[in-house]
Amino acid sequence: MNLNRRKSISVGMLLVGYSALIAGLFGLAVQPLIGVLVVLGGMALSICSAAELVQERPDPDSVSQGK
Repeated sequence: MNLNRRKSISVGMLLVGYSALIAGLFGLAVQPLIGVLVVLGGMALSICSAAELVQERPDPDSVSQGK
């Protein structure tokens, strides 16, 4: 998988995490337990995808292996 595709997936997951975080905050008023779980899941998803975005890994296809 190339680097641009990997970054676009991470950006998409970051946006999904933020959306889940906001949905969980609104859900706190109706179902507090479920709202807390959704907020925690959204935060975890956002943090993990943001961490993957800032890590710079070389693309395995572009790395030449000498024999």
